[in-house]
Amino acid sequence: MGTRSTIAIQKTDGSVEQIYCHWDGYIEHNGAILKTYYKTPAEVKRLISYGDLSSLGMRVEPINDYHSFDTPEKDTCVYYGRDRGEPNTSFRKFEDMIWFRLNGQWEEYNYLYVEATQHWYLLSQRKGFLDLREFLQDLDETVDASKGKPTNLMDFIEFYKNRADALRDHDGFVEAKIIEGMVADLEKILGF
Repeated sequence: MGTRSTIAIQKTDGSVEQIYCHWDGYIEHNGAILKTYYKTPAEVKRLISYGDLSSLGMRVEPINDYHSFDTPEKDTCVYYGRDRGEPNTSFRKFEDMIWFRLNGQWEEYNYLYVEATQHWYLLSQRKGFLDLREFLQDLDETVDASKGKPTNLMDFIEFYKNRADALRDHDGFVEAKIIEGMVADLEKILGF
């Protein structure tokens, strides 16, 4: 049985791209590989560009021609689309962190690379959110104020409160309630 995980990047524009990985999602394997071999935005974007993974390796591209899903090259990523020809395995894209949290795929381990800070974070269902306060601090550094989005954590919360109000006014009642609940959770966690 696989230890499933997801791998995502939050880009500097605030959008998030996410893929699924079936095998060895635990921190000591996928976490260690991500932290050691995928340190730059370019490396992480290349990893995600091929879509969902069967298994994560130390490199994205194979060195030899024989690499395939059934005969994988050692230490090379094995992708469902590229290496087995499966359709509908491309990365999923979300407008921002809220939509990612609401609609992203969640597995036992969930890894997020924040491009602006060039750091990896772990969001684990089993162990909870690791370093949540640090995650949120780094999150607010990634938002571009020139696009009308928040520039600090208090503005982040206020921005999404206003977004919930706007959604409610445009028949987005369910989405508004979800955002309100998430904002309330953030305020509670942070002691606001």
